[in-house]
Amino acid sequence: MSIVGVGPCAGSYIYPLAMQEIESAGIIAGSSKILGRFSDLGKEMLEYRTGFDAWVSNIESAIRKKKVVILVSGDPGFYSLSHKVIEHFRPEIPRIFPGISSLQLAYARIGRKWANRKVISFHGRERDIGSLLDDDSEMVILVDKKFSDRDPGRILCGLGYNDRIIYIFSNLGCQEEYIWKTTAGKLSGKDINPNSIMILEKYSKDKTRFYGVGVGIGGPGMVTVKGMEAIKKADILCVPRAKNSSSSMALDSIRKYVPDKTVILEFEYPMIKNRKKLMGYWKGAVERIAGEIKEGKIIALATIGDPLIYSTYNYIISLLKNIISPEIIETIPGINSFSFAASRLQQPLLERDEKMAVLPCSRSLDGYGKILQEFETVVLMKIGNNIEKVLELIGSSGREDEAHFFRDMGLDSEIPGIHIKEMESFERGYLSTIIIKKDKSLYEK
Repeated sequence: MSIVGVGPCAGSYIYPLAMQEIESAGIIAGSSKILGRFSDLGKEMLEYRTGFDAWVSNIESAIRKKKVVILVSGDPGFYSLSHKVIEHFRPEIPRIFPGISSLQLAYARIGRKWANRKVISFHGRERDIGSLLDDDSEMVILVDKKFSDRDPGRILCGLGYNDRIIYIFSNLGCQEEYIWKTTAGKLSGKDINPNSIMILEKYSKDKTRFYGVGVGIGGPGMVTVKGMEAIKKADILCVPRAKNSSSSMALDSIRKYVPDKTVILEFEYPMIKNRKKLMGYWKGAVERIAGEIKEGKIIALATIGDPLIYSTYNYIISLLKNIISPEIIETIPGINSFSFAASRLQQPLLERDEKMAVLPCSRSLDGYGKILQEFETVVLMKIGNNIEKVLELIGSSGREDEAHFFRDMGLDSEIPGIHIKEMESFERGYLSTIIIKKDKSLYEK
């Protein structure tokens, strides 16, 4: 006696060795549906009709006279009648020929891996689906008629899973095969073929599919808890990297928090000032991100500092909101350079009715002298190669004594706030910030 798995649609996915075993049989046994697929072999058949006990008793009688091959759908080891047969005949174990399971074929159809999936079978089982569902895992449900009659879409909506993505595969491997990608809300009230398998994608009642994460000014100790949670949740982590840089600073800052399963996608961007060309570059990156989101992926994009202060993130978010709903986007702020710099100085950025200006210095400095005279606190950022002109500006405004230079904050190479008068040479301006803070004791006199 042997047991042969004939795959999800009998005859379509069977392999030569298994077929030889069937052809060598004197008697084949199984359900009427499976046996019907092999009727052309002209074999004597033992059809499963009135229950297991009577059927297996007939097999016991038959194997004394002829070779019996039991045919089961799918794979004998995957929620199959073969288990009851094996247990009945122990300690003798029939020869088993594995087959393609419905789970294997379903995942092949959508091009995904199926390892480590939670599988629930309702075939002949009374189960409480609410107690079995898991938000954090992709789940597989094997459907029977009783389960499909209960309107699973309605049940899922009642449990708060209205927008959970579901794949339904009916009659896999057969000519009448049907695959439907839907949500629990759209499934409610619809009929489901009892010969189906359902895949429920992992689910979060948080609808966010894209996180813009500010990872702070540098180093793993500067990432917020909320930012770490978003990074760990993401299927794909996007990190911008300057074209002339060997690594992404954002990625270096958070690498220890990134799970092994996370796909890392680096966007190498050109260091150019032409806004039109930059937007053209970021448009391609955003289209890639939007495509992954539409496939059900959760995306996090990490950027140093705060995402909304002079950041490449601003290019991305402005384009992304035109492609996907803003409701599924969340921006998580990060510790910005001038707030961190103030902590190094151990003095406030602002008090009472003081005013503060934050100025970019990579281009023209026209009008900045007046601002330096009118604002008690001035932050100079994006200094770049303009460092010499910036220092001249501060000197001509008479605020050298109030100006502190910071660079590479939070990193091993940090310059943690020196008076600009103490600078022995013009330091490079990349990742540099200058804080100019009015001496309170002077203007109170």
